Amino acid sequence: MRAAAISFALSVSVLTSAFAQAPESPEPFQLIRSLQMIQSQIAAGSQAAYMAQPKLMSQIADDFLRVPMSVWQEERNAQAAATYLFSGGSASVIRPLVQSNAIQEQSRALVRGALAYVEGRAQEAMTLLMSIDARSVNPNLGGHLALVQAALVGPKDPVAASGFLDTARLLMPGSLVEEAALRRQIFMTDANTSLDKFFLMSRQYFQRYRNSVYASNYWPRFTHLLSHSTLLAQEGDFEKIETFLADFKPVEQRDLYLNMAQSAIRQGYAKNAQRWARNARDLSTTGGTEATRAELYQGAAMIADNQLAEGLRKLQALPEKDLAGEDRELSIAARALATKLRAPVAPLNQASIDRLARTLIEPRPVFLAAQQAISEADKLLNKDAQK
Repeated sequence: MRAAAISFALSVSVLTSAFAQAPESPEPFQLIRSLQMIQSQIAAGSQAAYMAQPKLMSQIADDFLRVPMSVWQEERNAQAAATYLFSGGSASVIRPLVQSNAIQEQSRALVRGALAYVEGRAQEAMTLLMSIDARSVNPNLGGHLALVQAALVGPKDPVAASGFLDTARLLMPGSLVEEAALRRQIFMTDANTSLDKFFLMSRQYFQRYRNSVYASNYWPRFTHLLSHSTLLAQEGDFEKIETFLADFKPVEQRDLYLNMAQSAIRQGYAKNAQRWARNARDLSTTGGTEATRAELYQGAAMIADNQLAEGLRKLQALPEKDLAGEDRELSIAARALATKLRAPVAPLNQASIDRLARTLIEPRPVFLAAQQAISEADKLLNKDAQK
């Protein structure tokens, strides 16, 4: 792994040095190809590529500034300018091209729209970019364009945004664009109504981009979304969820089930919590912290499901020293609730019966005031009716 990273870093160094030392600088479209090669490596999980990207972006910016204005009249180089911006390039590098009309008319709206998007002028970007069919340009640009179009319409039209993300994935499979499109599409999906689609896209993401440099940022959000999405799962969905999670590593499955069980208990879904806690326990090392948490969630869920004796027995067997924070508070609250619910109801003695009877018979002042107000209102209504 380390040797591969060193080899990749050396190849990037040689590539950028070759560009810098060449008698004639490569054309913009050629530079963008090298950038997209590095970005594909980032999607595959190369830290070396991730570290090399800023240096290459800087080199591309320098080379773009040295390119004669006439070069930008060629359509593939104009499209390279837009791709550069969509890839995180500097607006200051491309702005002079737009201001000087160096871009030919057929590509002008595209480059101006890309510049507007990068500079935060969303309305202008929509006007210029939304009328362009991403499938009508070079696929390596079209994927980026579709991704941007999804971002522009997403807040107002999630369905349309999802369609653009589908296009981005179709045009640039195996790229950083597809990785980003899948991530965004997963979080746009309402798993409570489209559980199958949510699982399909999530499975694709983890099969293809589990090692992506950006996957570590994605994991906490995915965990939260999955925990929330399984709250409304019915018993018929349980096996479907378990089949999906079987693709994950055992440790990942265990942690996901623990989060799902904890979330289900907080929201009052006792049946779900019991199932997920039992699965987490089966994946945990006996006597470990995770096993203790799983037993806690299962016991608390049993109490919430009126299985008081068995649930309380589980909680009383837990080592208190292994519980901390919210887990400790949950244990205390669940045991207190079970104890209270199991306590026999004390029979009423004669004094209690007499006191209860007086409470029911003797109206309190607030009841008397309410009755008086109702009586006065009835009198007024009767007078009006007699007129």
